[in-house]
Formats: sequence, structure tokens, C-alpha cells
Amino acid sequence: MNREILLNLKKPVNFAEAGLELQNLTLLEKEIYYGVLTIIDQNNEFSSDLLKDTDVLVGTVVGFPHGTTTTEVKVFETKQAVTDGATEIDMVINIGHLKSGMNAEVQADIKAVVDASGGHTVKVILENAYLTDEEKVTACKLSEAAGAHYVKTSTGYAPTGASIADIKLMKASVSPHIKIKSAGGVRTLDSLMEYLDAGISRSGATTTAVMIDEFIERFGRE
Repeated sequence: MNREILLNLKKPVNFAEAGLELQNLTLLEKEIYYGVLTIIDQNNEFSSDLLKDTDVLVGTVVGFPHGTTTTEVKVFETKQAVTDGATEIDMVINIGHLKSGMNAEVQADIKAVVDASGGHTVKVILENAYLTDEEKVTACKLSEAAGAHYVKTSTGYAPTGASIADIKLMKASVSPHIKIKSAGGVRTLDSLMEYLDAGISRSGATTTAVMIDEFIERFGRE
């Protein structure tokens, strides 16, 4: 991993946040400008307003964290999130449908969210902790067929999060234009660099500020 690549990927690292002390967190985003603040949906409008004069985007979650809400609910959540200023949607796949072999229903669920997003970035959370490797591959292919932009490992609420093995499997299961996002367990700069080498373009983290500080200490700000 060279410095130039990490600098290019530093900004879009996501910060997963449950809404506590949101105003202070949003102001931190303004200071270190690392791309996307991902929050629970009730805070979209507030965060979008605080960040309107910055390059930081607001993302939110749909069908979170279990993915079992109906497609109609996910569509409503997506449209409301976009209206409130969200520009990226992280939706949870319907895990039960996937494990039941209901592939057409899984793909239709994802496509409905993609269509409702109005052209904004949609990431599909697979929640790999509950899936076999075969199911992970199927989920990746269904996500791509439905028009999603990313496949993502985890919500951060399952027993396990991202793994290098899963990143490599997901990368091999989609076309080059589909991106990979890790979530859960990537907490240090060295770990982030390892995951970047494995093929991710984004990583959700609750220690983003710490990793950026470490990066600046090692390589400088510019």
C-alpha cells in the first residue's frame, strides 16, 4: 500500500454513528473532512444542514439492522432519507429470503431501493456472519443485478464483522465497477491498509478520527 492510494481513499471512509452527541460529531466531520457521515435516519435533515457548506456527504441506513422490513417500508425509508438530504443509502439485504433461496425476491427488494434512491449511491449490507460462502456469492451477484453500487460485509451488530477472506470472496463475485465496503472490526490504520490491499473502497469505522491522526503522523497531511 503506497501513500498516494491511501490519501485518495482517506476521505470516503465512513463513520458509523448511532446518533449520540451528533452535533459534536458533525462538527468533527467538518474539521477532518473524511467524506461520508453515516447516521440513523432520524438525524438526516439535521446533519445535512450542519454539513451543507462542506464536502462531507450524509449517508443513512435502510432496513437496519435486520433487513426484515418489507420492501414497501424500505422504499419509504429511502425516499424520506433522500428528501432529508442523504446522498448514500446502506440497505440491509433480506437475510431470511436469501437463506430460503428466494433469490428473485431478494433482487427485487434491492432494486426497489435502488430505484427509490433517485440515482444516489446504494450499498447492500450482506451481514456475512449469518451466510455461507455460497450465499455470500449469491448475494453479491443479486446486488449487482439489481443495480447496487457497493456490497458491504456487515452492519456491525452481528457476532462477527469483516474479514479479509470475505473481502476477497466478494471482490471475486462482482464486476470491477462494483465496490466493496467493510464494516465491523477495522479499527486501526494497519488493519485499514490491509483491507484496502484486499480490495475495499470504503470501510465503516468508529475509530476513523484515530486512524486519520495516525496516518497524518506517519505520512503528513499533504
